[in-house]
Amino acid sequence: MSLSSPYTTDLREEPVRQHQQQPYLSKGQRRRRRTQEMKQELLQYQQQQPRDQKQEPKEPNQQPPQGQQEQNKVEGHLERHERQDRLSTLLDKMIPELKTRLQELEKEAEELQRLEEYDRQLMKIREERRQLEDAEERICREQTQLLRNLRQTRQG
Repeated sequence: MSLSSPYTTDLREEPVRQHQQQPYLSKGQRRRRRTQEMKQELLQYQQQQPRDQKQEPKEPNQQPPQGQQEQNKVEGHLERHERQDRLSTLLDKMIPELKTRLQELEKEAEELQRLEEYDRQLMKIREERRQLEDAEERICREQTQLLRNLRQTRQG
């Protein structure tokens, strides 16, 4: 009984695969690894293409050859990956700085809230002081008026 169907594989020909646990890679690290792999693929593709394909001046509406189109797509894709890598690297550097700046701003906000509360209390104290001074002035006027009245009653 032969199992030579194209849909089955002979397991004896397959190398035994050891399960290896891959270390955790961040999104940026995975993207950089993938970019490197794509660069390798592009180099292999370019090496497989004949070197004698010098491009003659093109007419304005002429499409580049199919291989050139694919190469342009791959190069564009690589450029996007490289740009994303640079951005993710920049973000990886900026995130800790932004976190510390956020903590500083939160501390400043707490300080501002505390100062605003002190300011409100100070305004209340000033208002109470003004009211006390007004009351003291009123009491002094009334006392002066009472002393006048007392003198007049003694004299008269």
